[in-house]
Amino acid sequence: TVTDKDQPPWFDSDTYQMCLKKKRLHAKFKQTGCAEDYLKFSECRVNFKNLVKEKMISNFNDDEDPALISKKFWTHVKSTSKSSRIPGTVNYNGRFRNNPTDQAKLFNEYFEGQFSDASSYNINIDYTNDSVNDIDFSIGRIRKILKDINVNKAAGPDRINGKVLKNCREGIAYPLSCLFKISYNTIQNLLNYFTTLLT
Repeated sequence: TVTDKDQPPWFDSDTYQMCLKKKRLHAKFKQTGCAEDYLKFSECRVNFKNLVKEKMISNFNDDEDPALISKKFWTHVKSTSKSSRIPGTVNYNGRFRNNPTDQAKLFNEYFEGQFSDASSYNINIDYTNDSVNDIDFSIGRIRKILKDINVNKAAGPDRINGKVLKNCREGIAYPLSCLFKISYNTIQNLLNYFTTLLT
């Protein structure tokens, strides 16, 4: 394995040897100017690019979940970007903080300041005849949503890969439709119950 701070982590001994071979063939072509030497150099250059691409992809693949980008990728990005997510000093309203706890408090204060005060409207709203609330939980609709999932995106909080949901849409559309209907109706019934208690 070749370890060099100037080289990416996938640049191993195989790619290093291929790089040296490419340089030798390039130097020979420059020296002779022969078309045959150029063809050898050109073929080696293509092989080198393909090898680097293959090594990079295999280095970034996550063995547990191929759809996710591995920790190695973010380690490489962090090492090459030379920046951290949170700066050493945070400034808000003329106050400077270096301690991570104090920085977090400043962030909280900033985000809290982005919200307006709660409204105190006393308006009775009746949703019983509201057609906007008629949500479509049909099997066809669920199947279409599952079909349109972007499998290149990361899994959600349920850790279910998008590829699984998309490929299993025929089998899971009906159970999901039932589950959504039951959940929605339960919430609606609870809201109606609490509304009657309050009035």
